[in-house]
Amino acid sequence: MRSLNPANAITLTGLVGGLVCIFCLQADYILPVIFIMPSLFLLDKLDGIVARKLNCASEMGAQLDSLADAVNFGVLIALFAFGQSGESLYVCAAGIFYAACACWRLARFNCEQSSPGYFSGLPTTNAAAWVFVALSCIQWLPSLLHVGVTIVVLVAAALCMVSNFKYSNRGLTTKILYLLVPIAAGLFVYQALSYA
Repeated sequence: MRSLNPANAITLTGLVGGLVCIFCLQADYILPVIFIMPSLFLLDKLDGIVARKLNCASEMGAQLDSLADAVNFGVLIALFAFGQSGESLYVCAAGIFYAACACWRLARFNCEQSSPGYFSGLPTTNAAAWVFVALSCIQWLPSLLHVGVTIVVLVAAALCMVSNFKYSNRGLTTKILYLLVPIAAGLFVYQALSYA
């Protein structure tokens, strides 16, 4: 455990949170997932800040961060979308595609040198945040549209991740997510309590 520095501890905390969410989804405990998921986005941002401020960035930390992102913003988001769609097999297929693209995006990021200030392909964290926000809005659409719109959102986010488009790592769309993710969580909580 010699590599367990403050930044890696934050990353590991996020990973544990993601795993807790996955087990909660399997047991149909939705509310804990809704409360935990926004914190996963925050922890993913925080570990990088801490690593730079404390000068404790390491190869171990980079690999751990990618593994946490694969679980939290690939697998977990896909499972969450699957559950929100009423466990549609079509959404299951789209979710598997989304999770596979997230893993591909993370592996490519670890192998390539990005341009300063830019990412090649939409970062998995941003993609997951947009999917989370979109899912909170989809619940207010007519039920006949839920599955179709969810599939479109997952596939679009997946294709953006594996694209070669340049995304600013401090762009306006990233900053907007800091506002939208808590609002989305609030919408999920309101809906969950309304149907409780």
